[in-house]
Amino acid sequence: GRNPRVVPAMEGDDEVSELVLAGYAEGKHLAQPEGPRGRVESFELTSEILGYAKEIKAWLPPGYDASQDRYPLLLVNDGAAWLDKGLLVTALDNLVGREMRPVIVAFVAAYDAWWEEAGGSRTEEYVRMQVEELVPALSERYRVASGPGIHPSFVSFNKVTTTSTIRVTRPIVAACWWSDQSIGQTP
Repeated sequence: GRNPRVVPAMEGDDEVSELVLAGYAEGKHLAQPEGPRGRVESFELTSEILGYAKEIKAWLPPGYDASQDRYPLLLVNDGAAWLDKGLLVTALDNLVGREMRPVIVAFVAAYDAWWEEAGGSRTEEYVRMQVEELVPALSERYRVASGPGIHPSFVSFNKVTTTSTIRVTRPIVAACWWSDQSIGQTP
């Protein structure tokens, strides 16, 4: 018969079968959030380095407007997939303030030819865009904690790149965070 357990495919509106083993329990971080929630704002970043615009969606933690605190910044590549299919906003709403400290999360839209930015011919330009254009733009709009550079956070790497101001690892897939503060610490 047909597998009754399906989940949204990462691309398009298709569904794919999901295999779970005995004893599997859905993570509590994916349950419908209770209590205060963050919010998502959008803006377009026109990149001179890349030569095209990127849609940026920023998740701000609950209480952001009532606070003057500065927050670590998490950059999430392929942002639309993580927002739509990855349920990252639901996870953030459940985890921030409970199991992890408040953070600003920037979801960076994928380029149509995403493989060029994610390990291909445009990867170094993409990293430069994040360091030289995106982080400064986010820091102007939001209260981003200052830090010494981009630190890897559940990222795949294949090269270390040095720009004129900062040494960064070259992200291939998921995300990086910008701050000298750990986001895994509980508040």
